[in-house]
Amino acid sequence: MKRSTKTMRFVNSAASRHHRIGVWLMIGAMGACGDDSGNVSGTDGTSSETSGDPDTATMTGPDPDSSTNPDPDSSTSPDPDTSTGPEESSSTGEPPVLLPAEFLVRIENISGDSALPSTISAGVWVEQAPASTPIFTLDVPDFGDGLVPLAEDGDPTTLAAAAGSIGNVLQAGTWDAPIAPGESVEFTLTAENGSRLSLFGGLGQANDSFVATGPVGVSLFTNAGLPEDERDISSVLRVYDVGSEFNQAPGQGSQQLSSQSAAGVGMAESGQVVAFASSTRALPQAAALLGVDVSTDVATPGELTITLTNTGATVAAPLSAMVWAIHEGGVSLFTAGGQAADFAGLEALAEDGDPSAWFAAIDGAAGIGTAATIDTPVAPGESFTIVVTPDQDNRFLSLATMVTASNDAFIAALPGGIALLNENGTARNNSDIERDLRARLAVWDAGTEANEVPGVGPNTQLVQALAGDGVADADDTIRIYSDATNDLEGPGLGGFLNVIVTNGASPGEFDVTIENTSDGTVFPGDLSAAIYAVHDDSVSLFTTDEAASPSLEILAEDGDPSALLGDVEGIAGVLEAGVEPSALAPGESYTFTITADADHPYLSIASMVIPSNDTFVAFGPAGLRLFDDAGDPLDDEQLVDDALARLAAYEAGTEANQAGAIGRDQAPRQAAENTGANEGNGAVRFAEDDPIWWWPNANQLVRVTIAPTGK
Repeated sequence: MKRSTKTMRFVNSAASRHHRIGVWLMIGAMGACGDDSGNVSGTDGTSSETSGDPDTATMTGPDPDSSTNPDPDSSTSPDPDTSTGPEESSSTGEPPVLLPAEFLVRIENISGDSALPSTISAGVWVEQAPASTPIFTLDVPDFGDGLVPLAEDGDPTTLAAAAGSIGNVLQAGTWDAPIAPGESVEFTLTAENGSRLSLFGGLGQANDSFVATGPVGVSLFTNAGLPEDERDISSVLRVYDVGSEFNQAPGQGSQQLSSQSAAGVGMAESGQVVAFASSTRALPQAAALLGVDVSTDVATPGELTITLTNTGATVAAPLSAMVWAIHEGGVSLFTAGGQAADFAGLEALAEDGDPSAWFAAIDGAAGIGTAATIDTPVAPGESFTIVVTPDQDNRFLSLATMVTASNDAFIAALPGGIALLNENGTARNNSDIERDLRARLAVWDAGTEANEVPGVGPNTQLVQALAGDGVADADDTIRIYSDATNDLEGPGLGGFLNVIVTNGASPGEFDVTIENTSDGTVFPGDLSAAIYAVHDDSVSLFTTDEAASPSLEILAEDGDPSALLGDVEGIAGVLEAGVEPSALAPGESYTFTITADADHPYLSIASMVIPSNDTFVAFGPAGLRLFDDAGDPLDDEQLVDDALARLAAYEAGTEANQAGAIGRDQAPRQAAENTGANEGNGAVRFAEDDPIWWWPNANQLVRVTIAPTGK
């Protein structure tokens, strides 16, 4: 049977573009119809289909839109009078011939209405026979068939080409262009009766995540051999983490698919030492900051109690007092892309945590039914409680509270708010309201004040001496918070640190001055006690792209250099080693003297950046060279220049980074040593299982429909 893909259209509201779609053909015998009931539970990764609740982490076998027990009176039952069903049995009792069918697949990027607007990369579709080999399996490393380049770099070619070696794959193809929010792709394929369809696309605002139907796809045909009716399969989509690259904050990483400088630049999830390249200004998504509970009291019909808890799960910082309102449809407390100055009171809340002016501006305004404030900030573990009785005219909830560790970041519902009642005024399920609150609450940047490092920036709300002292933001628009700035990048770690090495009073002596210069930056932080070593080229405190030693881990996570000193002190190749036991606060410095010679011409140092999870500073694995090739000491100017050029921040790869300088497991805030989560386990898994960052459900990002064309 010949198979074909007829067209693929790349569509947006302004124009339509046409792109080639690649197809790889395989010939295989079909042994069964599209019965999904034999699928194994998704807990072992062999099923692609979830229950109808997109928030449910447990996967179920049957396709929720498939008829595993066809109703003889339903439209999916075989009709002997129609030409689209299986051919009738002959008088000899031969089984019916199950015909192939053509399907139109539409993939629409709807993430523009979510808390994480994101492109979906060029992707791959695969037609699989029943009982086919899964494309991937949960909780084991990727099989190497091409999911990694798809998830990390948006490149579908390897996976599409490898489909030919995957058991019982019948054909595969690609859509060859990314899908931006508001855009869509359509293509057709002719599928063998009983086969299944799998879809895979990279998530632009992530490091190594992809949106997919699952390991073995979704059915295209009913058990009776008919093409499934047109249906929306978005509820069976999931966001997966391929386990190849360390995750950065959603939409706030310089090494993510949509922001990376080149393919494959991210840090391996296996826990290697690499140059620090994460955002020092990262904040989690709102769903990671606020827990949600909606309850009703049968004694008070129509009344809802909405409890919003500062989880403190990864961020140890309060949330400010809150303003909230119940309002009509079409009413928004602010507009994305607008300016805070156009919404009275927004700047006061976003910068200083004061909701009073915003409340005064909306109380009694057109379209607002009820407005109120909760005037007490909530610390981690504490909650806001909103008690409301919505009605058909005022059935939407909007709210706003400041992330007090920031300059002007606030949590608020997406414009339009969250529906508390159905359109006809009837009650919604509490679980549906909770789901929408998690999906539609976002962290916003007010655009009024330039961002600094959350928790320590001198003009952040928790730290500032006076309200309104911050520098104006170069981008004055209200937008989803997406700051990917690395404040430890550049000479002297962006001004955080200065190490000056000069020739000492005697031959072979060198004076080393370590200055914490971070007091003049947006990231004022401490430096731990430092280790130093004078050595030859056979010795290194660490090696990039390899796992950190246990001793380096202790230094990088907990600021204790003693174990690392024990590793190098007195070993061959080390002339001198020691620890400067004093931690350095911003603006402080100290000087010590070392002795080196032409046989031991290198100086290495290492000190932890505090607060951080596992960030340390060093001259690099080789250290700083003090002598030239002739064995003469370098002059002071050369030493100063080389020290400035070689000094850098490194990621030990031993603990997952948390937000800015407010992570619960960062030193010195951590409850105990070595308490943070690992950077990953290297296995394919649900993205929602990330211990640090929250990722939206796939059906908040993508809508997929499949319809038979009748051909």
